[in-house]
Amino acid sequence: MKSQDLSIYKVTNCSTSRVYVGMLNSSIESLDEVKAQLNEGKYRNAHLQHSWSRFGSDIFAFEILDTKVKTEKLARKKIDKLINFYIDADLSYNTVPDTSKE
Repeated sequence: MKSQDLSIYKVTNCSTSRVYVGMLNSSIESLDEVKAQLNEGKYRNAHLQHSWSRFGSDIFAFEILDTKVKTEKLARKKIDKLINFYIDADLSYNTVPDTSKE
C-alpha cells in the first residue's frame, strides 16, 4: 500500500484563543477546502462551525503544524497530544481525542 502524506493543521480563534486541531490528506485536501466548508456552514466540527458563523472568518488564523506525516496512526498520536494540551487549558474546539477523523 502506497504511503500518503498527511498534514496536521490548527485553526485559532484570535479573539478567544480557542483552537481546533485537524488532519488533512495532503494529496487531496487543503486549508482552502476547510475554509470553504466553514463558509458554507458544513464543517464537521459543530463547535468550530458555530464560532465561525458567530464571529466571522476575519478572526480566525490557519496554520499548518506538520507536513509529510507518513501514517494516520502517527498523525493521530500527534493530534491527540495537541488536543489534550488545549483541552486541559480549556481552549479546544475538539471535544476529546479519538481515532476517528474529525
